[in-house]
Amino acid sequence: MKNKKVQKPLTVALEDAKLELIQAINEISNKNGLSFFFLELIVGELYKEIVEKKAQEAIEARKKYNEDLEKSRKEEKK
Repeated sequence: MKNKKVQKPLTVALEDAKLELIQAINEISNKNGLSFFFLELIVGELYKEIVEKKAQEAIEARKKYNEDLEKSRKEEKK
């Protein structure tokens, strides 16, 4: 039997990422002596950046999808 790479389910990957983020936040808090009051300010700014990047990612994905559709249609006409 061939060695088949087992792909991590998205739900597991999301949960793992969440746990890693929590660990990183706790580590940063302890290392820098920051209370969660200050961490909230930092995380709030990061959240805004994530929302902006998510929107840009969606725009780029839609653009690529439309380009691929158009390319596929042109190839079908040949």
